[in-house]
Amino acid sequence: MNDWQSYAAAAIVGITLAILVRRFFAPKKPQGGCGNDCGCGKKPAK
Repeated sequence: MNDWQSYAAAAIVGITLAILVRRFFAPKKPQGGCGNDCGCGKKPAK
């Protein structure tokens, strides 16, 4: 790795991996009722 493009590629791969790992292990947000008749199976919030 002698040129700047190799370092840039390694940095992009590292950033991408960090984002994917963070999203995979992040706590899930609770899903509320959508309030629409979209067919998701949830009762509309009134």
